[in-house]
Amino acid sequence: MTRLHLEEAHGDHAYALSPNLCENDIRWISYAYTNGEEKTAEAVRLSIEESEQAFTICDDTGELLGVWGHGAWDRPTGVGYVWLLSTESLWNHHYPSLNRIWRRVILPKLDAIYEQYGATILSDNAKLVSWLRLSGFSPSTRSDRTGTLFTHYTRS
Repeated sequence: MTRLHLEEAHGDHAYALSPNLCENDIRWISYAYTNGEEKTAEAVRLSIEESEQAFTICDDTGELLGVWGHGAWDRPTGVGYVWLLSTESLWNHHYPSLNRIWRRVILPKLDAIYEQYGATILSDNAKLVSWLRLSGFSPSTRSDRTGTLFTHYTRS
């Protein structure tokens, strides 16, 4: 069984990850930001740099499979956000390990920091919708201001 490793991310990781992003993450960035491969890398870099913490997700060989991060939306009330950008390989070949790290490491860490936190995802991303719901997230708002339907999920 392949183990996944989390290490502190740096903005430069964006340039290694962005060409290998899964289709859903490419779509999310294109709808939420702008199109173009160079702009995709910049959106990933900004996500890393503007988060309070961001971590790479690598396998035993050191292959970069994803990056996740979190930060405060509203520090005084303890409301935060979490995000994940990944390769198809992370979901298709490492899902059991990803799920284990998510439940044993990431969620407890976020629960200790925030009273409530959330993530905004493409509403038609069925795999991520299912994963978030199974992790105790509930849909709170929906919007199609970009012409594409997004749903914001929260966990308390």
